[in-house]
This record gives sequence, structure tokens and C-alpha cells, in this order.
Amino acid sequence: MSKIIQAINSMIENSDKIISVIKKGNEIFFNYRGHIMSIIEHSEGNSYRLYIYPKSSTTSELVSIMEHRDYCVYVLYDTEKIRGREALESFNNLYVIVAEKVYDINKILDDIIEEN
Repeated sequence: MSKIIQAINSMIENSDKIISVIKKGNEIFFNYRGHIMSIIEHSEGNSYRLYIYPKSSTTSELVSIMEHRDYCVYVLYDTEKIRGREALESFNNLYVIVAEKVYDINKILDDIIEEN
């Protein structure tokens, strides 16, 4: 298992540490334990891109300058290059968790569950 898949699985297991989630267009930016990242879903879940921005300090700062991505320092991980079912599943699970945080879906689901 590659180190990036191990890191993604760790983020999934500790999803409560994903904060400062901001959606801009089809990209979702987030902070995981002080590390700024973004994830994009392509082809309706058939591929994902995870960007890690090692020199950015906040998601809001990064989102404000994203129209100039050429000036940002980032490392890109793409499921089209990291092949395998486990990679695709891990990227997909992370995407779903981050997307749910954009709209505070867990609060809505908790409210629905508490009705019973």
C-alpha cells in the first residue's frame, strides 16, 4: 500500500480532524491537522485528484488565490496514476466525507435519526 493511500485512510479514520471545509466550483478545500488540501471528483466518481498545498496556511487564504493556481505550490495525487481498487475506494471515501462536511450532512442525519 502506498504512503498516500495510508495517509488518506488515516484521514478517513480520523475525519473529525477535517476542518475549515470550503467548496469552490467542483473543488473542495479542507484542513487536516494543519495541512491544507483539496479534492476533486472527475467522471462521476471514476477518478479523483487530491492536491496537498505544503506552503498554504489556511483554506480561506488558498481559496482566495486559486484563480492563480500556477503560483501555488502543491503536490498532486491522481487515481488515474495511482491505480487499483483500494486507491479508488480510499479517494472516494475521503471525497464523500469532505463533501458531507461542506453541507453539514452529519447534523442533518443525526436530526433524522433522533426522531425515532
